[in-house]
Amino acid sequence: MPNANKLETWLAANHKSQVWLAREVGVTQAMISYIIAGERAVPFWLANDIARICGLKPAEVGRIFIPKGRKRRGKEGSKQGASA
Repeated sequence: MPNANKLETWLAANHKSQVWLAREVGVTQAMISYIIAGERAVPFWLANDIARICGLKPAEVGRIFIPKGRKRRGKEGSKQGASA
């Protein structure tokens, strides 16, 4: 998996462990391991958190999973532009 390899490469280059990343984003080390191995799709919220911490794009983290009925929030979905 080329995307997961970017995450694994970033961890190695920055001398960070899967345990460190798991603690930073609030998931188990096993979840990070599954994501890197390509065995687990990444929930969109987790992909965003990992990308922010590692300086990657969310798509570079792994295969992103968006649950049915949920949409990514963008400017059009935020409450900032909503009128009262």
